[in-house]
Amino acid sequence: MDGAQYCACEAESHGDLGPVSDDERLARLVTSPNHFRKDGGLKPGVFPLSHIKSSGLSLMRVDHMQEVAITDISHKIARQKEGESPSGLLIRSALELRSLRDEVEDRLLCVVDDPVLDAPPFPDNPAHAIAVSAKERSDEEILEIQSTLFELFDGAIVSLGMVHE
Repeated sequence: MDGAQYCACEAESHGDLGPVSDDERLARLVTSPNHFRKDGGLKPGVFPLSHIKSSGLSLMRVDHMQEVAITDISHKIARQKEGESPSGLLIRSALELRSLRDEVEDRLLCVVDDPVLDAPPFPDNPAHAIAVSAKERSDEEILEIQSTLFELFDGAIVSLGMVHE
């Protein structure tokens, strides 16, 4: 299955930038100390289970953003939790996320443009997107998706200010 029946929403534009194209780079914000173990390694919780299952993993469409906007939004998001600061970004292409499959070759994730505008406390970001489970799945399956995402992004954190280098 190609996922079309589950991800029809991907073709719909929800903002001025249009749908997320396969070649776009998408970034997941990593904050400190929230997303790090005591040994300095990343926690799988950088991809929260509830976000994968229903609300969607928050992503930035960095190819549509200037460095200053990426940095500004990252700081504003991190400040929503006391003691947090942005550590950098995990970046992969939309195609890489859309290519993830389960054992019967069903797509794991839909990637949808999801502009954030006038939605305090979140900062405005017309280049916001989400990745969410392509269909209803068990908690065990969502845990497997989290593990797959963790492996895909493999901890290669890109520093703020270096996204377009």
